[in-house]
Amino acid sequence: MYLRKPYALLLSFTVASASALFLFRQAQAIGPGEEPVPVVFAKAHVRALQPLPAAALEVREIPRRAAPAEALAGVDQAAGKVAAQDILPGQVLLPGMLIDAPMRRGLLEGEVAFEVPLAQNTGLYLRPGDSVDVIATPQNRAQSGQPPQEAAAQIVARGLRVVALKTSSGADVDPDKAPGGLMGVAGGPAVAVLAVPADLVPLLAWHLEAAKVRLVVDPWAA
Repeated sequence: MYLRKPYALLLSFTVASASALFLFRQAQAIGPGEEPVPVVFAKAHVRALQPLPAAALEVREIPRRAAPAEALAGVDQAAGKVAAQDILPGQVLLPGMLIDAPMRRGLLEGEVAFEVPLAQNTGLYLRPGDSVDVIATPQNRAQSGQPPQEAAAQIVARGLRVVALKTSSGADVDPDKAPGGLMGVAGGPAVAVLAVPADLVPLLAWHLEAAKVRLVVDPWAA
């Protein structure tokens, strides 16, 4: 009986997911006498910080009761703008999912690119568009013949955006184009380029000199 339990849980999860999808589609069905409204949906996966092509969008009519109040109604409201997060096929487009401000090399106005060296293979878990926290562990000076002692780790910055990954030679790494993905990059990405508010740069630079710095991905970031 113990061996059957995981399969029962998996089956329950699968049935629940299928039921949720069925109910969601049923909610979008226009019933007799209901008012239809146009809503923009994504037809294709658009990665964070990438422009939204018109071909990746479509307008469907759904009942007003099922349409989010802020949902976009026309492709022209989204096409050419930049995705603030990963947008998946079937998602309704909302204004908060798009970036209106012009970007240059993935940076918004007031942001600068800041490079953080990565420990070996840790870059395999990062992708451009990820939101990361910067964790610093200060290094105390070594006592006579003793190795340096690590102090308590602290979060020195939250919610910084990864705009690029680089190899040790400075070449850009594109996870979607590298053979085998990031696993196919010899040694993995060695540097993460972060979009950082200009006034935060001195603090981060100081920690890079005085502490061990690592990046932690926020899995709940939009």
